[in-house]
Amino acid sequence: MDTERMPANALINRLRRAVRGQVAVIAEPADRFAVGLVDLPDRWRAVEPGEQAWWGLDPSVTTGVVVVRAARFDGPRWGQVLADFQASGANALVLVVLDLPGPGASLRRALEQLAFAAGLRKHAGYYLMLDYEALQHDGGPLIVPLEKLPAEALRAYPLSSLKGERDLHMDMLREVGERSDGHVIRYHLAAELVRPGDQVLDAACGLGYGSYVLAQATRCASVLGVDGSEYAVSYAQQNFGAADDRLAFRHGWLPDDLAALPDESFDLVISFETLEHIENPTGLLAEFSRLLRPGGRIIASVPNDWSDETGKDPNPHHLHVYTLDSLRQQFSRHFVRERLHQQIASGCKRRATGNRWAPLPRTLRELPVDTAMAPDSEWWVMSGSKPSRRARIDHAAPAYEQLQPPWAHTAGPEHLAGGLVLAMHCVPAGVDPRVEAFWSALSAELAQRGHVLMLLSTAPVSDPSLHVVEMPFELTGFVRHFVAVPSAGVAVSEQAIDDAEGWYGCDHDEAQDNLRLAHAFMRDLLQTLRPAAVLGWQPLNPLTRVLRTCALDAELPYWCGERGWVRNTLMFDLGGAHLLGELETSLSGARARARYQPSAEVLQTLAQRASQATSLGRYTAVERLGRAALRAQLGIADDAPVAVLFTHGEPGMNSMATATVRELHDLSAPLLQQRFDAVSQALLARGYRVLVQEHPFNAAAGRCLVLPADPRVVAVRENVSSLLDAADVCLFTLATLQFDAVFLGKPLGLLSRSALHHDGVPPFMGDFESADTFLDALLDAPAWPARFERLRANVAFLFEQLLIDIEPGAVSAGASEWAAHLARLRRPVDSDFPARVEQFLQLWGRSPAAEEPPMEHGVPQTPLSDTAAQVVQD
Repeated sequence: MDTERMPANALINRLRRAVRGQVAVIAEPADRFAVGLVDLPDRWRAVEPGEQAWWGLDPSVTTGVVVVRAARFDGPRWGQVLADFQASGANALVLVVLDLPGPGASLRRALEQLAFAAGLRKHAGYYLMLDYEALQHDGGPLIVPLEKLPAEALRAYPLSSLKGERDLHMDMLREVGERSDGHVIRYHLAAELVRPGDQVLDAACGLGYGSYVLAQATRCASVLGVDGSEYAVSYAQQNFGAADDRLAFRHGWLPDDLAALPDESFDLVISFETLEHIENPTGLLAEFSRLLRPGGRIIASVPNDWSDETGKDPNPHHLHVYTLDSLRQQFSRHFVRERLHQQIASGCKRRATGNRWAPLPRTLRELPVDTAMAPDSEWWVMSGSKPSRRARIDHAAPAYEQLQPPWAHTAGPEHLAGGLVLAMHCVPAGVDPRVEAFWSALSAELAQRGHVLMLLSTAPVSDPSLHVVEMPFELTGFVRHFVAVPSAGVAVSEQAIDDAEGWYGCDHDEAQDNLRLAHAFMRDLLQTLRPAAVLGWQPLNPLTRVLRTCALDAELPYWCGERGWVRNTLMFDLGGAHLLGELETSLSGARARARYQPSAEVLQTLAQRASQATSLGRYTAVERLGRAALRAQLGIADDAPVAVLFTHGEPGMNSMATATVRELHDLSAPLLQQRFDAVSQALLARGYRVLVQEHPFNAAAGRCLVLPADPRVVAVRENVSSLLDAADVCLFTLATLQFDAVFLGKPLGLLSRSALHHDGVPPFMGDFESADTFLDALLDAPAWPARFERLRANVAFLFEQLLIDIEPGAVSAGASEWAAHLARLRRPVDSDFPARVEQFLQLWGRSPAAEEPPMEHGVPQTPLSDTAAQVVQD
């Protein structure tokens, strides 16, 4: 039974991605594939082969799934299935064929041709269930998702009516094979660029199938399709506009007829297979730029060198021959290039065959957008964005070019020290005094090994023995802080500018100028100090990203530090210090964790550390209260069950344009809100009170969750130790408090993946079909003893193997271990060091007109020249 259950469940998981509404599943004939053995979702039900309710006698059924085992094509049998479906009230049909004797391409073609002739088309979620490249071989199970055309559209446009337009327009949802797959899959690439509420323009939409697929796959507000064929527009409106009220279609020639559309009225422009048809493609791209809002996205495709021996494209409708270089050149006049995809449907010109056409398998893969080694390709698909603002400053002015690196990179003969370690310090003593204490201990330990620690500090430093280079706390303070002006010679990507805008809430020009100055400052500082190693702080911080870029460009060893997951620890040896770090990517780390067994002493230490805490840094609001006292203060009965949600506060988690970290943590602002809404309603239904403790960064930036209008859900600002005491269960995003909850014995669940989540422990809401099933797992009391044992072992492994303890009694040992590791990297300081420092200070003097930063972010100025003199003396 188990061998049958696994593939059956895998099949259901593939189908549920795109099948919506009430679903009935039938297996014909009843055999070893027993649908009753499959864990069907709640809205799915199994039907006996003789029962006809699934065809529409039950009006709630919107989709039918037919599962059969067939070694050959049985035309009459499938024809009857399709006829029954057309007569039913269901809208969608998914045919599933098991036990194929070989590749299923021919059976797929036969089934689809039969279905299209019967008045059906491919389901809008066809390519959500099927992998584009895997269709090349099409192994089992064979899945054919279909849906009905609107009845009036089918009468007006039978399949035969499309033949006359096929050379220029074709409804690719009613065509089989590589051509259809190649055109439709591009709209799924476009769907990746759509944000909820976006207004989309599909320029040269053809018969509208792509606009429909895009709308069905996203939460866009609207899609306007424009095409020069009146036939195409009429077809699109009747076939797709009638099925989705977010779709509208308009007749118009490109680019002239776009002039009627207002400026900055779209968030995304799609232009597939268009530029080669237009007399003035650069003029069309200019129109797209006008129509896009600042920061809006664009995606376009062109055929790659479809020329014949004459150098011209034999297709009479193609006015231009494109290559990757010509596409880049035209695209870059108005947009920032961000992504490039190579696409092949069946073949293309190959350099290996003398630039002649040759068959190749289906391919859709991303390449570096500026790759110099472009592979053979049938099409290029490029996406990018419109710059967020037009610069108000003339960066071509001579004043912006006057600053050049002030010294040559030369090494003197006299070696004066073992090397410098540059570390970024960003934690004021009022937040955590232990961090500065660690720097003091590390400085002393490094000095014993012939190295000097230099702090690149945004926070006050009270230890006079520490060497400090001051820097503004915020990226946006660089122009205000320094005499130097930003140079246009410093390249800054539009993505970095967008990230800074999202983090600081500044405008485009402010972000660009400060980024340029920050890059120049970091570059010159590294060239001045010539450190042996660089330590950043908090990987998502835009300033840290600038330092990391400059350090890696200089090929310097680089780590990124952060306060550790376990209280009163630091972490440097985890790459990005989040889910992307060595903790998750190292095979040796995984092996070490599998073999690790924590000692009773370590477990006791961690338990004491969690239970004795009275303050948790930025989270602290008031003094710690006991469980009863806090419940009385909040008006909660002693026996009322309470759940507390703690959120993270990293402003870059949802503002960074790349979104990789957000995706790997399975977390975005809309998704978090959606999960919170669902789980809070499910908790209320079970009699819980819900307390929400937002990170102070969220409260300060206005990024808090929207709470339901229910007095049982309350936003609080309490000492988090009080809340942990008062809670019966805890919910977390990425908050490090989850590591304390493990040793306080609090059942905990995750609304996003965290470093603590492994193989379903603790429960993560994204692994469950609903909030109720998530809560069932979270509140499963008999499961928690084993979970706690496993979680505590994981935390102990992190504590012993990957974190540096900075408790007062342990900080010296941790600093000694880390200093010994860093001191292995030797880059002796040369005799030109003092002269370079003087030049650096002249170039990067403090602006006398600069506003003083808030004291919590200020730095007592320790002249860098004094540090240089001390290094020489040492």
